[in-house]
Amino acid sequence: MSVDTNEATVARLGKAFGSGDLETALACLSEDVVWELPAPSQLPYGGSYQGHAGYSDW
Repeated sequence: MSVDTNEATVARLGKAFGSGDLETALACLSEDVVWELPAPSQLPYGGSYQGHAGYSDW
């Protein structure tokens, strides 16, 4: 992938995330994505989420 392709994918993911378009967001991510979100234990959304199912759960 080129830098331009990567930048376009990240922009597409950000737009999909911002609009709540889960289908498009998942299309931007590999099936084996690992989504790491460091957060204080008091916050419910921190942790490690794996794959499309994990991203969807997050």
